[in-house]
Amino acid sequence: MRIRFAPLLLLVLFVAPRPVRGDAMPIVAGRYSGGKATLLTLTAQQALTARTKRVVVLTPSQQRRLLREAHVAPTVLDVSLPAVAALDCTDFTFNVGLLIAPTEIEVPHRYLVSDDEAARRTKDFEDSILLDAAEAPESHPQ
Repeated sequence: MRIRFAPLLLLVLFVAPRPVRGDAMPIVAGRYSGGKATLLTLTAQQALTARTKRVVVLTPSQQRRLLREAHVAPTVLDVSLPAVAALDCTDFTFNVGLLIAPTEIEVPHRYLVSDDEAARRTKDFEDSILLDAAEAPESHPQ
């Protein structure tokens, strides 16, 4: 009986405006469209880790550029594909670079935070998961 409603739900999700669906990153034609962003060219090693580990450790010159353009410069960026970022909730998104070409990332300024702030947010998120797990009823009877 529930399966009959699946096509209707899918239609609503595709037709509904973004605020109804949640806070996804605004992506248009594969590029960030929600404000200012900086394009960074990756070194060969950064390009490899972006593809394989989904992380980029910024060079000092890339950090200086972000500091100049966005007024904050983390040391590490998580890497996402624009198509994935367009579907993900951004409630816990920070320090992200969008891989728009094999050796180029787009860094939305809106999601940049300092390393200290990133550490605080990560700890808060992990603490909330541990708290939720501790409060959850046991899933198996004793």
